[in-house]
Amino acid sequence: MYRTKLKGKIYIVLVFATCMLVASSMVHETTNYQRKAIDPEIDASETVIEKNWEAIDAGASWWNPSWNHRKNLTITEPGVMDRDQDPIDVYLEFTGEEARVGSLRVACYTNTSTWNEIPSQVWNATTFTNGTADFYSSCTITFFINITKADTEHYYLYHDPVENSDPGYADHVTVNCINHPGITDDTSMPNVDHVNSTQWTGVDTLQFIIDGDAVNPRASICLVDTMRGGSDWGGPSCSLFEARHGAQDALDLSSSQWTSIGEFALDAIQADGSGSNYRVNIGPDNPAEAWDGAGSITVVNDGPLFTMVEIETTDGAFSSVSSGQWWMDDLGNPAFIDDTMTAPNTGLGYAKYKITYTCYYHGDHALIKTNLKIIGAPQRGMMGSGYPVEDPSYLANTGFWTKNFGDWPHIFQIVKATSTGDMVQSNQSTYGALDGYNTTSTGSKYWDMPAEPWAAFWDNQSGTDPSIGLIGITDGIGWETHSLGVVGIGGNILMQPLMRNEMGMTELYTIPDGGQEEITYYVVTSAHGTNDTFTRDMASRLNAGLEVMLDGIKLGPEEVDLYPSTGTIEKNWESVQTTSWWNAAWDYRMQVNITEPGRLDRDQDPIDVYLEFTGEEARVGSLRVACY
Repeated sequence: MYRTKLKGKIYIVLVFATCMLVASSMVHETTNYQRKAIDPEIDASETVIEKNWEAIDAGASWWNPSWNHRKNLTITEPGVMDRDQDPIDVYLEFTGEEARVGSLRVACYTNTSTWNEIPSQVWNATTFTNGTADFYSSCTITFFINITKADTEHYYLYHDPVENSDPGYADHVTVNCINHPGITDDTSMPNVDHVNSTQWTGVDTLQFIIDGDAVNPRASICLVDTMRGGSDWGGPSCSLFEARHGAQDALDLSSSQWTSIGEFALDAIQADGSGSNYRVNIGPDNPAEAWDGAGSITVVNDGPLFTMVEIETTDGAFSSVSSGQWWMDDLGNPAFIDDTMTAPNTGLGYAKYKITYTCYYHGDHALIKTNLKIIGAPQRGMMGSGYPVEDPSYLANTGFWTKNFGDWPHIFQIVKATSTGDMVQSNQSTYGALDGYNTTSTGSKYWDMPAEPWAAFWDNQSGTDPSIGLIGITDGIGWETHSLGVVGIGGNILMQPLMRNEMGMTELYTIPDGGQEEITYYVVTSAHGTNDTFTRDMASRLNAGLEVMLDGIKLGPEEVDLYPSTGTIEKNWESVQTTSWWNAAWDYRMQVNITEPGRLDRDQDPIDVYLEFTGEEARVGSLRVACY
């Protein structure tokens, strides 16, 4: 997904000489432990589309005279590969009453001198009312784009203060909720609310339906935490357990092959200096049993091109299956006095979750964007409860420490959660920094830092079993792909971001009280016989954004911040523009203007600026940086 905005860019302006910005370390410098940029040259299977028209500059031509306003959107493919129905988001702001709700349209003028209207979907809208009419102050509009490699095309975003007719686009993606016969009911069953005021009560499954095919939902989410594997790993709670290509499922609930999201292993109180070592496994709970009593499932945007669902819940800690009390926390303390998965256990827990699933219409493929936010919310249980800890130094404002990588955590994985039977697919592959392109049989064990942030299961045997892949989007210190050998667990691929190291502790990472980590993935499926090629192509396309200009203003891609949103610095001065001169012995200077894009304070962040000079104006050793 390419999220483009008018706001939130970093500007660096260099004057008095010819200069070029190479890297702004408002993002990390590249190291051996970071995700490397995807190199399309190594992907021989790159996407190629058939397209016999081109969207060109319309000049004075106008799509529809009933619409009074338009914005020019210029899109350039940066030489990666052809784009085939790739979703693109554009964030818009309006002045006054120029954009009535319902008036937005996307259109293009082709080299055959015809206008094409492009189906689109408006969301993330801020509106106001004047009399009986509603108007947009801002919104995001999404549409799909086909563009060939290295090409530039022109699209137009029309809006009007009067027009608000229904465009009549086909509603490709809808949602349904059921009690699935293969999922065990929970003690409390969640409700699902819809933005149009519909509510499903007491359901365990949310289904994404493509073009009305309710028999073969394109993907399904398990909403409860009753399904388990054969080890201390959690099940598909708040996770996908069906993902189809057409009518063929790439997962298999009946043999415990599913995805799971958000499992962390905590050393709950090491950060308080007590020296205690408490191992706590957590994962997202059934929202109906969230310990804060505020769990919810809401369909926030529904069709025609995508459906978006937000799940808010808390952690549900669990011990091993053999304990008979796997839903409880594993502190080695027999004094359990409460079921930590039954609301309203307010004050008992470590973390809150917000998980957003977006299912896009993409032909026969499943294309599911998954955004995970885990928020630190460490609480102290009642004395004697054993949950989370009884240590007097463990207070509500204490952060908790989590494993950075490896086993545990299982931040996002495809897994066969039993050791009996075969997986749907016979092969697994990644492209690692250590081993390069690596293909092994499912169930083989390996570890690597991916040079391309994807991992895939696929079948090279006869049949119809589709491929399924994970794609990582968020930039952090790096990624790891991991396939583990665990008693009671079959084949698995974990793909998770490495978080930054702290205080010299290379395997523990602090999530402070109120701090937040945000991670974005895509789950994709493709036809039998495509192996991992579709996953690799989509990883390249989704991580190499299109270049977008709106009315001549270049828009920047959305950046997701892995740092806690609470970081602040103490600073009682500010660098301002000046005609004053730092040192009269220096004859030349360049001005650099830097804007923080509204994310968080920056504390000693490095920044690189590449410079070029004319003649003998810059002697070696003469460069200085100063501010007024």
